[in-house]
Amino acid sequence: MKTISICSGKKKLRSLGFDAFFGACLLGAVLLALSGCGPKVSKPVEPPPAAGISTILVVAFQDMATIYGQNTQVRSPISGNLFFTGPVQEDAPALLTAWVETTLEEKGFKVLSSATAEEAKAQALADGDARMDDLTLALNMGRATEADAVVVGHVFRFAERIGNPYSVESPASVAFGIHLVRVADGRVIWSARFDEAQKPLADNLLKIGDFLKHKGTWVTAVQLARSGLMQKLATFPAP
Repeated sequence: MKTISICSGKKKLRSLGFDAFFGACLLGAVLLALSGCGPKVSKPVEPPPAAGISTILVVAFQDMATIYGQNTQVRSPISGNLFFTGPVQEDAPALLTAWVETTLEEKGFKVLSSATAEEAKAQALADGDARMDDLTLALNMGRATEADAVVVGHVFRFAERIGNPYSVESPASVAFGIHLVRVADGRVIWSARFDEAQKPLADNLLKIGDFLKHKGTWVTAVQLARSGLMQKLATFPAP
């Protein structure tokens, strides 16, 4: 398999010295262009308040690749967006769920954990139709726990890189969807999707921010997933 260089993205350069020189020149040119010609960066917009929502039930992320298999297109049960499934690390759903719980607590919400959600799910399935869709099930769980809203997440791909921080045969690739559903009216009031595989800088100069954030290295699936999730949760409605 071909080894991908973080800067070239086409083939591994023979000389490490030339590779470093080329990368430095490319990075310098991009930074110069961005600083001299690019528009001024505006301040981030504060997310709108989540009116009437203070208590949130977080449902554990569901591994969709286990249900539907790998290398197939699957629709999100909540948004209907299409995702391409792939390998999912065993601990990926738990990691994503824990990050969401911690972040929402830091934002000031009262968070009912995924453990509470599992108890509510068992009760909802016992009391209702076992074939109910994900949205209906989430709403029933929210009502059972007296939550104002429910966060539902699905992970479709969580594939580890093959290689090391400086040279890979295959980069990390992650795809997930996450949704905030208000219990009172069943409305999905916030959604986010993340579906990315890390690419060489030369393949996407618009990702220069991500390139600098990761210090020009190939990241792990955990690093890619956490970075993407934190980016998405920055737009989550405020309490």
